[in-house]
Amino acid sequence: MAYGYGPHECIARELSLAELAAAFSGLLRRLPGLKLAVRPEELQWSDPTRDVGLAKLPVTW
Repeated sequence: MAYGYGPHECIARELSLAELAAAFSGLLRRLPGLKLAVRPEELQWSDPTRDVGLAKLPVTW
């Protein structure tokens, strides 16, 4: 996620990071077998001119 920097930094950055940490922690606790369904090299990234991140995140559990 992009939060900006300096005077344009998102005011909810810390809240967002705390919520993400709680969500991922809960997800991993409930699905202990969660893992990537492909090798990391096979992950496809989205177009960097549009947004930043993975186009898909194939997982199994």
